[in-house]
Amino acid sequence: MGKNEELETLSLVAKYTNNMVLIINDLSQITWVNDAFIHKMRYSLDEVLSRKPSDFLHGPLTGVVEHENIRFALKNTLPFKEEIIHYTKDQDPIWVLADGQPIFDDHGKLTKYVIVETDITYQKHQQEILKRTESDLNAFFNSSGSILILFDKTLKITAFNKKAESFIQNQFNVTIQVGISILNIFKSFAIEKFGEFALDTLNGFGIENFEIELKGADIWWNIRFLSIYDSFGAIIGGSFTALDITEKKLSELILQQSEERFNLVSKATFDAIWDWNIVENTLFRGEGYFTLFGYKTGMLKNDPSNWDNLIHEEDFKRVVTDFQNILDSDETNWNEEYRFLKSDGTYAYVRDKAIIIRDESGKALRMVGAMQDISLQVQREQQLKLFETVIINSTDAVVITDTHSSTSKGSRIIYVNHAFTKMTGYTLKDLIGLSPKILQGPLTDQTEIDRLRIAISNWEPCEIETINYTKYREPYWVNLSVVPITNEKSEYTHWIAIQKDVTETRKHLDEREQMIHELTQSNIELKQFSYITTHNLRAPLTNMLGIFGILDHSLFIDERTNTLMNGLKESTLKINDTLNDLIKILIIKENAKMELSIIHFQSVLNNVVRSIQKTIDDTNTVIETNFYAAENIVFNKVYMESILLNLITNAIKFRKPHVDPRISIKTSILNDCVQLHVMDNGIGMNWEKVKNKIFGLYQKFHSNYDGKGMGLYLVRAQITALGGTIDMETQENLGTAFTITFKKE
Repeated sequence: MGKNEELETLSLVAKYTNNMVLIINDLSQITWVNDAFIHKMRYSLDEVLSRKPSDFLHGPLTGVVEHENIRFALKNTLPFKEEIIHYTKDQDPIWVLADGQPIFDDHGKLTKYVIVETDITYQKHQQEILKRTESDLNAFFNSSGSILILFDKTLKITAFNKKAESFIQNQFNVTIQVGISILNIFKSFAIEKFGEFALDTLNGFGIENFEIELKGADIWWNIRFLSIYDSFGAIIGGSFTALDITEKKLSELILQQSEERFNLVSKATFDAIWDWNIVENTLFRGEGYFTLFGYKTGMLKNDPSNWDNLIHEEDFKRVVTDFQNILDSDETNWNEEYRFLKSDGTYAYVRDKAIIIRDESGKALRMVGAMQDISLQVQREQQLKLFETVIINSTDAVVITDTHSSTSKGSRIIYVNHAFTKMTGYTLKDLIGLSPKILQGPLTDQTEIDRLRIAISNWEPCEIETINYTKYREPYWVNLSVVPITNEKSEYTHWIAIQKDVTETRKHLDEREQMIHELTQSNIELKQFSYITTHNLRAPLTNMLGIFGILDHSLFIDERTNTLMNGLKESTLKINDTLNDLIKILIIKENAKMELSIIHFQSVLNNVVRSIQKTIDDTNTVIETNFYAAENIVFNKVYMESILLNLITNAIKFRKPHVDPRISIKTSILNDCVQLHVMDNGIGMNWEKVKNKIFGLYQKFHSNYDGKGMGLYLVRAQITALGGTIDMETQENLGTAFTITFKKE
């Protein structure tokens, strides 16, 4: 029997095999498939006869290289064997090993191809799981903040992580290598203990959480030796783990010293220091209670219950409620002002600040605080309130500040009148405690401000004319007269600033110069901001994120420090997110010359689909396409992928509950311009409510969905940057449709 006859016989036998078998003619058209093919691919024989396999078996995930290899083999009548993704009639992807053999007649002419396809989907999934498992294990092994070393029964090292390599090299000047004895690494540091622990581990007696000091290295370790077993339960080696706890040991020493200092500070300070042990319900009061409130030692019992009797009855409920709320929360700082009973029966206004020490579960264990007598400050504020009645009805805007201008903090606003609120839009609540600099802006005359600053430093009255800004950042010209105020002791206590709006007077004179100045200043600030964002902020933020990535929080036994570090990390991440958003916007706004090329809509869509395939599968999303009207466009490839990604993920995110998302993407031509239409069957929106804000920055219209409100802003910015436009139609519960019109080529 000849080879061709043998292959033909085998193709007939294939009818009874579990593998899929196809026979195609010299035009690559199917002439026969076996039952396994019909069962697996869910096509009937009539549905596949005379069709080319690539016309209906291939899909978005089918490999281009594998497909081209098969085409090349068919064109040159060569055998082939390729792993490739096919799609069933229901569009379910499966991996197959396609083995094709050409069949020739006696004259050497190709008559048919016999293709045997083996379903290898399960094997592919297992390979992927194994790959991910190995990757996760390696990532865990090398990302650990501890030193990890594995050794065999001869105490020779078999593996170690990057932390072990760098730490041992830097601290001990020893290069760790596979095959050397683990004892050689620590031969100068407590070798007996390491040798003893390692041998015990090989005998099945591990050790955990043993603290040891490396003599001569000023290092404390928490070490662990554990046995490693094979599948039969026999010990084949051991693992060594070391965690650097030097800072913990130092913290314990510092804590001890802090306790001693606390006792000294409580005697030396003018504040009334108190320390409440919540667990034992005992209260310590420092000697400041005598200095501030006249209580001698022994007059106040060290019992928290008598604190209630010392708080003014009008303040009692507010203070106690706030106190209990802070204890029930996870906060670590408390700050309250109230009236406190003095030994002579009068009340002092006090500011009471405290820190709360909590255990790992967040339970409050201890509270340490300090009380300050702020009675004089309160009295001065009350006097100022009387003074306020004189100027409250003034038609000129009045601002009163304190006199901290000679310090680095600067003066702070304590009062503004109604005329000021009407002029600027700010209320006293908006401004109290803030610097008057909040009124300044890009067009504020710094020469005039410098002149005012010199006068203030010399406690001299001053009158200037400059530009201030309202609450809504609207500029206005103001004539500003500033006068210092003294008390009965001739001490400077406050500044009064009287403002007159002279905008109309200056408007016609300065309108042209103001416009030029604003444009120039805005451009300079934008460039400065762009430079700072892309150069000055990126490096320190990256360093901070890197530090947080390797920071071992278990070293912070002080809960307050741990809380502060977590807050700092969260703030840094938020700054980084905001920075990334701004950089995206700057790139679009500043990049006038983008790299353009011929973009194939289907290819770009395939890339986007591959990147979010899991999301598409998990949500049963169906994407329909029709690019016959226009298959290509001259555009920026990165922008196009970003546009499609944002529109598709938005359609999936804002899908109807219990309804599979269906997205239609097609092209059309209007007035010689290419248009791209993206439509979905999602929840839609009320057009009248969103039409003026839909493409705005940080605009969110569905509060119960995650997101930053950046997507549509970026889409529009990317399209308009290259001369295009985007329109939108939407109805609640009927879906949303976007139409992108590209610049005419």
